[in-house]
Amino acid sequence: MASDILLDDSALHLQADQRVSVAAKTVDFRSASNEPSVRVSTIAGQISIYTPGDGNHESGLFLRDDRGAPVVRIAHRGVDADELALTRVFLDGAHGNLTLGGDGADGDVLLRDQNGAITAHISGATARDANAHQVAHPSAKLQLNAVLGLYNFGGVMGGRLSVNDRENKPTVQIDGARGLGTFRDIRLSGDDGVHSLKAEIKELKQAIAALQARLGG
Repeated sequence: MASDILLDDSALHLQADQRVSVAAKTVDFRSASNEPSVRVSTIAGQISIYTPGDGNHESGLFLRDDRGAPVVRIAHRGVDADELALTRVFLDGAHGNLTLGGDGADGDVLLRDQNGAITAHISGATARDANAHQVAHPSAKLQLNAVLGLYNFGGVMGGRLSVNDRENKPTVQIDGARGLGTFRDIRLSGDDGVHSLKAEIKELKQAIAALQARLGG
């Protein structure tokens, strides 16, 4: 089928005014100052959006709802609170931040396995179900609710929390499947300073042995 509008390396060919077809290496949309604003590259399969040279505008990709509010915003710079109020998904390229939620919707992050089952659910919701439990996907083995401060790990295989030292050796382990906790050593902090739990136990054993010796004598 012949193209209705064909743009090649040498000329622009118009065949019809109802449909558009473009065949070119790159297509540029330029500003009034002849600077590239949007470039479509058929060679690399890329769409590039450029920041205006004056620096007074926000370049990016915006998806708007029927109110005209930018509910999804991917931008090269951050925005202030008033601009962000109606945005539910914001990717801040300047600072590397991702913000989810707002404008009447809470933000969630869902991770799925290769079969599509949800294995992790991080929720910013304040709502609870009829049993006053946090709203989280029931199949998730990792459930976090930032607002309620609830953290659930495990499930069918049991949850396990491990904290490693600088040599990547576990110093604290909590095993939910067996109901066990192992601690290589713990530092206790109080008004009298910081002490090792092993040292405290050793001193306690020495005190008990001294007391037994006195009682036995």
